[in-house]
Amino acid sequence: SSDVCSSDLFELVEQQGALWRVRGQLAAGEQRPELQWELWLDSRRAYLPVRLRFSLDDAARWEMQLSQ
Repeated sequence: SSDVCSSDLFELVEQQGALWRVRGQLAAGEQRPELQWELWLDSRRAYLPVRLRFSLDDAARWEMQLSQ
């Protein structure tokens, strides 16, 4: 997939139908893990996030998904 839009905070990495996948990361400081995140926005729902995924240096992860 090619980048459609990007900034210092995020990049739009993919569009599948009404879903837009956006990702970003926050740089780690000394003795702190890097935070990476992805979210999926649904254009049919006024671009509300329908899925969120966070990870800290690939060691700790959590995810939330809108079911309806």
